[in-house]
Amino acid sequence: MITPSVNFPFLESRGGVTVLKQHSKYFCQVQGQMYVTGRRICKFFVYTFVDMFVQEIQIDMEYCKQSLLRLPKLDTFYSKYFRKFVAKSLQ
Repeated sequence: MITPSVNFPFLESRGGVTVLKQHSKYFCQVQGQMYVTGRRICKFFVYTFVDMFVQEIQIDMEYCKQSLLRLPKLDTFYSKYFRKFVAKSLQ
């Protein structure tokens, strides 16, 4: 079983169970992907040649509204790249 370590700093032990840290970049990525795609549940999967780790993660709408929707990088990406891509695909 994969456990929190120097090799897996994005995991933590909570109540004797290994889980994804809520302040890791992967948690943010998973929440963002679920928010954008409209999904409510995601399986976070880590594979090594020795073992694997799977955690079912539910969307945290409050986190998405407070954290993801205020990111300047997200706004820049949308206005500079994504909006232009969508506009071209509609022509």
